[in-house]
Amino acid sequence: PVSRIKLSSYGDSYIAAASTARLGLGTDSPVRDFHLKKSNSGGQVRAEVFNTSNTANSHGVVSIYSAGSSAGDPFLHFKVESVQDWSLGIDNSDSDKFKISKTFGLGTNDYLTIDTSGNSTFAGAVEVNGNFIVDGAGVSTDFQLRRSVNAAALLTINAPGGSPNGSVFSINGNSVMTLDENQNTTFAGTLASGNITVTGGGGGNGQVDIIRTSGAAIRLQSQSSLARVGTSSSHAIQFTVGDTGRWNIQTDGHFRPVVDSTYDI
Repeated sequence: PVSRIKLSSYGDSYIAAASTARLGLGTDSPVRDFHLKKSNSGGQVRAEVFNTSNTANSHGVVSIYSAGSSAGDPFLHFKVESVQDWSLGIDNSDSDKFKISKTFGLGTNDYLTIDTSGNSTFAGAVEVNGNFIVDGAGVSTDFQLRRSVNAAALLTINAPGGSPNGSVFSINGNSVMTLDENQNTTFAGTLASGNITVTGGGGGNGQVDIIRTSGAAIRLQSQSSLARVGTSSSHAIQFTVGDTGRWNIQTDGHFRPVVDSTYDI
């Protein structure tokens, strides 16, 4: 039987089919099933698939297959000799996720993983030099920042008109602060840590209105050389002990006890 077929010109091998069913181009000792090898100083060694038909659906395709769900991975391998390996392909043993891995093969040192639902996981930091666009068309939440795919959202940003309308900061899925498109800020709990400074506000003054969801608001205002305490509309100011009202400053300017008006001031 023929163990090798070799075509050569001036000592250079062009095709060699060995008894191991390997095919070599540029080498008569192929170490891969198909082995293209050439020294081209200052030039390129290239393989090309070119569909010369310039008509619809006339594709140029390179396909890589594995035999089935129990088989290995179909992937591409890139290597700088004696320096670094990278691999790109489908990890058949990990729910058919698409991966980019910093090694030969997939499943170790996976730097980018995309599952079959389109969820992406990066092993390191993601740096964007330009616009970062999130397309959330057709879903109620446009953008969420999570520790992992199934973890509770740390940050949620909803499109205008959504519910809630604006940005929601969450911890373990619980909303702690909401910023809406009108620049209103809502805190879900107690706000207490250090100094709170408000610059600007209504009427060109530094102003804070403390209110629940409706009704009278306590207004703290810095105006010219005055520090003002009052209400946002025609409401009395009440001084309390615990939850019991003791004295009111009425809208007519009188200072009177809540229970007995005999002692009005």
